[in-house]
Amino acid sequence: MALGACSGGGRRTASPSSSTPAASGPGRPLVVGVITPLTGPYGYVGKMVTAALTATSRHIDVDLGGSFAGYRPVVITADAPLTAADGQTAYTHLKGQNVDAVLWCGAPGLDEVLPAVVADLTPVIAVGTDLQSLGATDPSVPDLSSSQANGFPVFQLAVPLAGAFDALAAYAATDRRLTRTAVVWSAASAGADKAWSTACTNHRLEPLVSLSFDPSAGTPDLSPAVLALRAADVQFVVFVGAAPDAAHLATGLDFVGGRYVDTPTAREGGFHPMLAGVADATGTTAFASLGGPHAAKGTISVTNLGGATGLPRLPIRDWLSRFVAGYGIPRGGEDGPADAVALLLAAAGAARSTAGADLVAAIEAEGALAFATPVAVGFAPDRHVAPATGDIALLTLESAPEPRYDLGREWGEVFHAGARTPDLLLDPTFPANRAAHPDLMGQVTAARFGISSQASYQEGDPAKMAACHAVH
Repeated sequence: MALGACSGGGRRTASPSSSTPAASGPGRPLVVGVITPLTGPYGYVGKMVTAALTATSRHIDVDLGGSFAGYRPVVITADAPLTAADGQTAYTHLKGQNVDAVLWCGAPGLDEVLPAVVADLTPVIAVGTDLQSLGATDPSVPDLSSSQANGFPVFQLAVPLAGAFDALAAYAATDRRLTRTAVVWSAASAGADKAWSTACTNHRLEPLVSLSFDPSAGTPDLSPAVLALRAADVQFVVFVGAAPDAAHLATGLDFVGGRYVDTPTAREGGFHPMLAGVADATGTTAFASLGGPHAAKGTISVTNLGGATGLPRLPIRDWLSRFVAGYGIPRGGEDGPADAVALLLAAAGAARSTAGADLVAAIEAEGALAFATPVAVGFAPDRHVAPATGDIALLTLESAPEPRYDLGREWGEVFHAGARTPDLLLDPTFPANRAAHPDLMGQVTAARFGISSQASYQEGDPAKMAACHAVH
């Protein structure tokens, strides 16, 4: 794989005629610290991150001759299983190991170590951690989507809550015509209640229930939330948290007879709400596995477009298959650590330096690149959040076979028979995705990948179109 030239703040992607800076043998080391839950109830995140980084490093070694832009990653991981204090301890440990940069992958504590990060001028890429949204409650966090971000050492790959909630609220209101909503959110995501309330106001939804839970002691008791949701007879529940907690909520809903069936039932058939969540909650196979039969088909998640694991071409999927024995298809989210490493290596190559200030300036100047997925990601001096509106997509939990309607061609080519996995739901975000990524979305629809109720996907059969739309 090779990267094309970059000019200004534009996007760059791989092409056969382009090349990275020449390197004779393995590149110079860039020491990358990784903070993630390796143990405890959320240890599955660390396993996913470890697999992604292993696949990325092996791709660089085997396919790129040992270097990317003249550098190679040296990865040091640190465990942060539950609390903000765990994240602080992990950061201190990594700084003691003289890391050049840090990936913050779904672990708590980034907000708490922010003063040290700024003082150290350590480049941090927030992979599965939403720092941007904490700015609503913490004045020390600048607006990463404005000029306040210029020179700030934190860059975010995760979709911020404001963007995620807007996509979910638009889907609930316009596509599903559901109005009675609720948000159940982790206390680690401060401000989620207000953010959902704002999205509801913008899309004329009713925010009837808002409940928080504390994940710092492990999987919480969500039975009070289930009872509150049933008492309010909500139709659409948004969950902010981790996959085990989302699976716990789905199980509780099923136990009280509230498992999602389809949209008409959610509107008119009693308490059967549609469950939706952020990518880390309902957008991974961990949710489907932990929830088992309680994780309902049609459960929605919002993610970056490159996080759809069933795209026609997905480099990280190929690397995992080749270099991580027995891993199988991506669980959802492996693209983030891989892209973060590539952005850091490209910055080091452009700056010819691993010094913190040089890396920050180079990340801001380098624009965007496509590495682990066909979707280019990157930053600018006034934009330290990667996903834009056209990069946001919805996933829906599916399984094969489905006789009532047709699934995309990835079912059989990418996903094996009997798989239960979140898959790209085309229709709600297709206009914005196509405007931002015309070539990719052209490939998706030409190959008939993703799930859609449109006639071209359902053989023009009105019954299949109606059945698909009822669920999704």
